[in-house]
Amino acid sequence: MPTITVYGNDLSPPARAARMVAEAVGVDVDLKRTYPLRGECKKPEYLKMNPMHQIPTIDDGGYFLSDSHAIVTYIVDKYAKNDSLYPKDILKRSIVHERLFFDVALYTKVLNFVIAPLLFKKEPSDELRDSLIDGLETTERFLTTNKFIAGDSLTIADYCCYCSITFVDVPQKGRIDLTKYKNIQRWMDLLHKTSPLFKKYDEIAENALKVFLQDGKY
Repeated sequence: MPTITVYGNDLSPPARAARMVAEAVGVDVDLKRTYPLRGECKKPEYLKMNPMHQIPTIDDGGYFLSDSHAIVTYIVDKYAKNDSLYPKDILKRSIVHERLFFDVALYTKVLNFVIAPLLFKKEPSDELRDSLIDGLETTERFLTTNKFIAGDSLTIADYCCYCSITFVDVPQKGRIDLTKYKNIQRWMDLLHKTSPLFKKYDEIAENALKVFLQDGKY
């Protein structure tokens, strides 16, 4: 089994997405737990790997790559036995790309929304709430005619978007009522039935949150 090193941590949605996709295609992950709030991403040795000082970063035999969306496409292209998670058909692949690029904005909306209660123990602004709701409503529309986020089969876009959306509940469950988004709920239920990795990494994130709330380690 091939092995790659992932620099990240259990609470980070992008890092979890990269690890999930690696596991889905049969790649073993050597996780090097890395915590941005401790300044670990700005150490000189880390900046050599990733000048953008973020997580995740992967080391695949001396080849360094950052940004979870770039990472998951690389992992599937290099290691997957087929193209089901990242179709080679140009039309299908373009939809996957569209959803991955959408997730860049979606995760930013989620992160901006959760930072205030998670780090500063205060409510996010109405502007941040409205921005996140707009992202969720867009996701809901994507799922109106699609079983999965980018069509009728599971792709890397599902892993990335799922990790972003489930992070909404991290500071306090119900701060945004995800149950009102029926298509999102149906999709998340389908993902859990499609692969055990979603439940496995939900539990990993929940345990990491408990640790964070105890010592602020992220």
